[in-house]
Amino acid sequence: MAAHQNGDWHNANGGGLPFRPPTVDEALPYSPFTSVVPFSADIIPFPLAEPPTPPTTLSADQQTAARKAVGILNEEIKGPTSTAQHLENTLRELRDLLGNPHEMPEYQFKPNAQLATPPPDSPDGQTNGATPTKVPALSSFARLLLRQTEVHYLPEGGPSPQKPRVKQETPRQAAPAPPPFVRTPSSQPVAPSPNHATSTPNGAQSYAPSTPASSANSGVPRSGPAVVVKPLPSSARREEYRRYDHIPANDGRAQQQREGRQQDSGLSMLRPQERELAEQKIHKLQKFAKKLSEEKEDPDQSEYFTKISCLDSDLTILSTDTLNHFYDRIMVVCATGCFSAVSVDTVLRIQSLCEPSFTATDQSALFSQSDLEAWGGDLQTAESGLKAAKLVLTSMLEGREDRRITPEDLVIAIIDAMKRVLELCIFPVLGSRRSGESPELFACASRLKDKMLSILRLCAGVLHRLASVIEKVSLSDSAVNPIEYLALALLVQQNSDSEKDSVLGIQRFENLRQEAMEVLIQIFASHADHQQYIISEILNNLEKLPDKGANVRQFKSPRDPPIMAVSALFMRFVQVAATHQENQHRKVEAPKQQQGPDDDEGSDFEADTQAIKKVKARPDGQRSAKSVAQGLMANANGIAQRIGGTLAERALNVSKTGDKPFRNLLDMFVEDFCNVLGSPEWPAASIVLEPLLARMFSILKSQPNRDMALAMLGTMGCGIIDFKLRVKRLKRELDMSQSELSARLDQLTEDALDNGIHKKDLLGFKGPYRMVIESLPDYLKVEPNQDDSHLQSVRGCYVTQWLDFVGQTLRSSDVEAPPDQTMSDLEMRLETMILDPQWLSREYKFHNVADTQSRLAAGVITLQQRFCQYFSHIVNTMLSYTQETAATLKSRAIKNIESFLNKDPQAMPEKSVMGVINLLRDNSPLVRADAVSLVSKCLEGNPGLERHCLQSILGLTTDPSNNPKKKAINLLKKIYLNSNSNEHKLGIIASLLLPSQDHEKSIAEMAHQALEEIWLKPLGAGGQIDENQVKLGRVQKASLLVQTVRRIQGQTAHLGAFEKFFADALAIKGPNATAHFDMCKDLVADMVEGVISPEFMVEGCSQEHVLQTLSILTRVRPSLISQDQLQLLKLYVKDPVSTDDLDILRPTVTIFRFVLPRLPNLQADFANEVWLLLSKIIPKLASWAGRGSVTGKSTLVDVMWCTKMITPLATNGFTKLISLISSTLLQLQPFSSSTQEAATPAESKISSYLVLVGTLGKICNIDNKDELFRNSLSARAKKLVDMKKATAEQLKDLLNPSKKAPSVILLETVRPFTKQSWSLTIREHALCSVGEICQGAPGLFMRADVEATFRVVFKNDIPSLKRVALTQFYDFFIEAEKPSDHDSNGASGEESTAAVGRLGITFVAGDGQLTTNYLARKFLLEIVDIALNNDNELALFATNIITSISRQGLVHPKECGPALIALGSSSNAQIAQNAAVEHKKIHDAHESMFEKEYMSAIRMAFDYQRAVFKDEHGMIASTYKPKLLHVFNVLKGGNRKTLKKFIDNLCKQIDFELPKLKEDEAGSTALLFARFCLENLALFDVPKLEDIALILNALESIVLKITGPSVAVAIETELPKKVTTEPMLQLPQPVLDPSNGAFIVDAEPGPPPLQEVESSISDARLLQITRACMILQMMWETRCFVRKAYNLGNLTGRIPHKDFQKPALRNNLISGKELWERLELIYNSLNSRETMMKRCYEFAELLELDKDAQFGDEEADGDDPLGYVTPDEGGDETSAVPTSGRGRKRKSTTANGNTPKKARGRQSGGKNKKRNSKTPELDGWD
Repeated sequence: MAAHQNGDWHNANGGGLPFRPPTVDEALPYSPFTSVVPFSADIIPFPLAEPPTPPTTLSADQQTAARKAVGILNEEIKGPTSTAQHLENTLRELRDLLGNPHEMPEYQFKPNAQLATPPPDSPDGQTNGATPTKVPALSSFARLLLRQTEVHYLPEGGPSPQKPRVKQETPRQAAPAPPPFVRTPSSQPVAPSPNHATSTPNGAQSYAPSTPASSANSGVPRSGPAVVVKPLPSSARREEYRRYDHIPANDGRAQQQREGRQQDSGLSMLRPQERELAEQKIHKLQKFAKKLSEEKEDPDQSEYFTKISCLDSDLTILSTDTLNHFYDRIMVVCATGCFSAVSVDTVLRIQSLCEPSFTATDQSALFSQSDLEAWGGDLQTAESGLKAAKLVLTSMLEGREDRRITPEDLVIAIIDAMKRVLELCIFPVLGSRRSGESPELFACASRLKDKMLSILRLCAGVLHRLASVIEKVSLSDSAVNPIEYLALALLVQQNSDSEKDSVLGIQRFENLRQEAMEVLIQIFASHADHQQYIISEILNNLEKLPDKGANVRQFKSPRDPPIMAVSALFMRFVQVAATHQENQHRKVEAPKQQQGPDDDEGSDFEADTQAIKKVKARPDGQRSAKSVAQGLMANANGIAQRIGGTLAERALNVSKTGDKPFRNLLDMFVEDFCNVLGSPEWPAASIVLEPLLARMFSILKSQPNRDMALAMLGTMGCGIIDFKLRVKRLKRELDMSQSELSARLDQLTEDALDNGIHKKDLLGFKGPYRMVIESLPDYLKVEPNQDDSHLQSVRGCYVTQWLDFVGQTLRSSDVEAPPDQTMSDLEMRLETMILDPQWLSREYKFHNVADTQSRLAAGVITLQQRFCQYFSHIVNTMLSYTQETAATLKSRAIKNIESFLNKDPQAMPEKSVMGVINLLRDNSPLVRADAVSLVSKCLEGNPGLERHCLQSILGLTTDPSNNPKKKAINLLKKIYLNSNSNEHKLGIIASLLLPSQDHEKSIAEMAHQALEEIWLKPLGAGGQIDENQVKLGRVQKASLLVQTVRRIQGQTAHLGAFEKFFADALAIKGPNATAHFDMCKDLVADMVEGVISPEFMVEGCSQEHVLQTLSILTRVRPSLISQDQLQLLKLYVKDPVSTDDLDILRPTVTIFRFVLPRLPNLQADFANEVWLLLSKIIPKLASWAGRGSVTGKSTLVDVMWCTKMITPLATNGFTKLISLISSTLLQLQPFSSSTQEAATPAESKISSYLVLVGTLGKICNIDNKDELFRNSLSARAKKLVDMKKATAEQLKDLLNPSKKAPSVILLETVRPFTKQSWSLTIREHALCSVGEICQGAPGLFMRADVEATFRVVFKNDIPSLKRVALTQFYDFFIEAEKPSDHDSNGASGEESTAAVGRLGITFVAGDGQLTTNYLARKFLLEIVDIALNNDNELALFATNIITSISRQGLVHPKECGPALIALGSSSNAQIAQNAAVEHKKIHDAHESMFEKEYMSAIRMAFDYQRAVFKDEHGMIASTYKPKLLHVFNVLKGGNRKTLKKFIDNLCKQIDFELPKLKEDEAGSTALLFARFCLENLALFDVPKLEDIALILNALESIVLKITGPSVAVAIETELPKKVTTEPMLQLPQPVLDPSNGAFIVDAEPGPPPLQEVESSISDARLLQITRACMILQMMWETRCFVRKAYNLGNLTGRIPHKDFQKPALRNNLISGKELWERLELIYNSLNSRETMMKRCYEFAELLELDKDAQFGDEEADGDDPLGYVTPDEGGDETSAVPTSGRGRKRKSTTANGNTPKKARGRQSGGKNKKRNSKTPELDGWD
């Protein structure tokens, strides 16, 4: 070995010869073997250790049985040894059959004479031996038998019964240097054994060499001639010798030998019988080809040929039958694998015969769409041509390696023929449709479908062979360019989305497309100079790719999901670019340099380190393998960056709904790459995704379209999570007991998922890279030695990545630390592998790697690549963008995080969840809705977060937007079911009450259903449950109801919703009404028991709350309580000691009030008892109510209602009631004539009497008992006079009440107390009493004195009295609406009977209808005035009255409508909501008559905002939303005509007349109103582009045509000149540069001060003109803002009319804040005289620069140009050198006509280039 290392190979193998031994080719001319055919092992097969009977003597059944028996033995070998008894018996029997080896006959064969194999460091590295024959693989049993059988004599030179020797991967140990290596005839290196020179027992892997040098030790005499090279002596030094890298030889003889070997290579692999058959087939083919060639000389007399007319001449081609027969014969020979044995002359003859067929296809006039009848014959011609082309390409590929059989002209002709077929036939047929484009062609192709499909298959076959030709042959650009063009066209050719509209079929054409892909890949690999062009062409034609439909992803892989063909192509490009492609065409391109296997070359098989060192020596002068790998990775990354960068740039400014598909395509590409991420077949997926990821991060930093970047990052993040989940699933499926490999992979995967894998484990020689590389042939279903380009590129990509990663690891290691020998050795091995891909399989043997193991190993590799390592950065980016100001970006980030959590609940750090909870209170409804979904996901993974986020979620149930509300309700349902906290459950129930009555039907149904499931779901349904459990569950539900009422105590809206819920649930016509009634009846029974025995209920359910709950349920459905239960509750009707006792008394009385009238057969004793109890508590309640107790008043009302209900049932009930009323009046009447001083001590008594009289008058109307009442009243009055408790003068009106109705008497008694002479408290109670008496007798409202009383209240500014009056009106109007409510809710019969008197029920108007109409007509203006001048409880009452009047239709819609529109802009959410809802109803019902009122409503809204909220802006300062948003949402839901008219009228409202701006008030109001309207107009979210056109055209017309020119004239004629002081210092004049004729200006000048010349304009006139300029400039700013907000910046001119109906897509990233700031700057122009003049000059310049261009363009094409952009003021505010666009004339009569002319310059760029603005506040819109 030392001699070898010193390069002393002459002495080592040549016996110390002083000269170089001759090569075989040099020695043969002087050898007798030149005339003697030597013995060849190819002639006589070697004897094998097999049974003597040939296998052909066995029948098929016998062979099957034998295979089965051997299979059983093979399985026993794999199983446990304890069950292998049958195996042992069989082995013993076979060994007995073989007998004693010493007694067996010996066969000695004379071996071939061969030269000794030079050592590994020889300059020539290949063997001189015969071509190795294919060794059949032995089964496990056969190998075991061979090992256990002692066979001393193996055939020398014969094939080894085992696989070629490979190195076992065992730990290296110190060992003596082995003897010199020699090569056996099988081309395998072996070393002589010291014990067995000629045999290796028991299946040893090295056999006896046949060379003299190797057999000398065994004593066997040298056999046959050989060239002997002795080893160098130990004293020799390598420096003394010269190395010859190439020894010239006889090239001609070598070429002949190569041809002979090629001819025999295929045949020599066959058995004798098969070889004989193959030779016969070859002979027949050659004979037939020769015959055809001979007959071609006279084609007219031959049946084999036919003539065809072409465009230029006639061609003689093979007939169809002959071509088919010829085709079959060639394919039969190819099937034997021996086509290479066909002579070159025959191949050339075949090509000559086939060439005219495809030439005729190219030169004939085929496939005319005007002559579809001829397509049948044209298809036949094309089929023949393509079949001939396929034969020619087959002959090129299967024939000998001879450049003569691969002429480029034939390849070009084939390409031309196929191009003609594709362009004239296939592509038009693809574009035809059954009922769309080219239906005639579709019908014709459908009739010829079989032939079309045959053409399609032939095209695919030709393309497949062209790809192989490109790989095998070095073609010039003249041949490559056409096929490249054709493949690119096929790649982007669109097919139909459905099978029924595709003649050729979707999958069939995709097969053709994939063959085109293979062609492009081979060109990409073989011609590096074409790579950039191919990628550019594909990227430039992306818009032709389909981006929608189920058939988009047609590239299917056996183990991976389908992807787009172009996605696969991009990854193949990257993999090819990462693969070493050296000597791609060496065999065909330079045969002289390609040494054959029998040339005198040295062996490459040496120890690992020696082989690696040899590669590093680079004798050929090429780059090192390390630098090659770095270059390959750089190239692959560059291609990936270009692909990713182009995809991102194309999609950057395109929406998903736009005309271009780039945005959708980018999504699909990223999804495809993520779907195959970690697949062993696609290592390029992560390489392509990495630059895309980096590009998205860069867009987030600098580009405007950050939403797209966030969406892509979300998709990539989901892709990484899906990939990790796949890896985890594969890890679970891995069988740990399968092999040591599985155990190692399991640990590697665990470490990789935890990011704790060591680089040595990842990069080790036996690590995951090696596993994947070894598994690729099986994974791709390719033979290991098969020359498959896909296998080569995948393997090459992995090796390059592996080596590059190792190099990075070594470079990043500590410089001072000692070098890592393991990594260095690994690097050397990988350098060998990258230059010699077959080195690994030759040198090493590896475990069989299963598919699961391969995918897991590839997953481990991918997990450690940079793309997957960025996942945490992606998550952090999403979390950071949840704090962004832009709502869309927040929403996108939240959705991405939610998608992460959907796939992996552990994807987001727990500490980040608290920040997400804060998003529930975000200003944007979009963000709030998404935040709810995200919190829901977080709660699934961590239920403990409930306590942190519940309150925020509860608040969203009343969110103004529907989407957050819906999501919050759904989430609360889930939380309720999983929560263990009773407090949380109660909070959820209470929060669901208001949504259950939401105006949005879907939301109300969701909340209603949730509450039904909580309260009314039957217990024990669907299963057998113990009765006690049912009762316990019912008690818990009853307790939950009581606790809910306790929680919402004092919340009127919630209590109302609670009652309304049960009213809906118990409605007679409602769904499940019976089941709900039964459940409620049981709950009521439990609650009654809970009142009697409080311990029966859950702790915390007090008596008052139970009674209050019962009162609500009985108010809804009185029949829920029985008479017996009511008897039990009578105990709680008792005289209250304090107001605290009212909590029990009031609900009890309410229960009696509603239940008593519904009880049948009520006993008189019970009624009398109740009456007595009630009569005792009435005075005390009245006293408390008079002192201002709200509870006392409400309890008094309930008691009076109960009294009224029980009066007919009690004994002398009416007499008792009349007595109560009479006595109260007689007590009150004497005070009416008292003075204020005398009445002051009795104020509380007067108040209590007033309260009681009013309550009695409202509830107990006794007008039908008038006679009885008058008699009782008169008698009681006389009695009082007699008892001298009152004088006759004081009671004169009651002593003789004449014929007045009782209600009139009550009214006349209390009305005097409303006079201003009384205290405010008494007046309030008196006015309330008057209103209540009138409600009891509605006709009294129309009395003149009553009207005067209320009118005085509205006239005087006393809020408390107004509140009383509005309360009475509101109660009356609401009561008037109740009957319809009862009807709609399915009320009981009694309630329906009581609800008479409505115009909707009877055709005769009752007192109620007349009174409501009267009140609406008389007091609507006062009520509207209160609503529009207050922002308090009065405004809410007034708004509710207006909405009630509108609902009842009491006045014309235009009388309520404007007020409702104005109130809809209120900052009070309740007022705005009530007004907006009613406005929508009016608009929907009376749109045509109401549209004219909108302008007055807008003015009213402006006045309302100005007067009440002191805010003249049109948008809300906190949210930058329009204040008239409700108005516009209503308009959008109506008629388009109304909406357009509204926009047009609103724009006209902004216009003004200059003289009207003179007055300060009028001018200021006009300015503020214009801003109010413009801000609303700019922020309206219009539905169509037509609406935008209306806005823009109207504003432009006002500024440029209608009003603007007159203002400009005023500026020109009245404003002073504008000049500057010290012009040489402040503003240098432009100087002409003689060198280029341009004007130059010195350094930046400061802003020059203005100086007025001829300053004759007054301040008032200047203010008037400035206001006009401000309004016009605000219009222009609004116009520019609208263009920007709707992405019209790139549109030249007006919006085309054809686009009017397209949807208007607003850019949500454009905030109203920008417009606010710009208009604010304009509004501040009134600060001084100088700023006012400056504003006028700027408007004049605006008009000057834009008006001329506008008129000029109008004359040209009628469209306005884009850029009405105001002059730029970014540099100096009063620059005298403005910019001007090309072709814009500056008139002498402009606004600054008296100022000096300004220098003009021409902007760079085209004439349509946008101008820069001259004012900072006006710049940047477009």
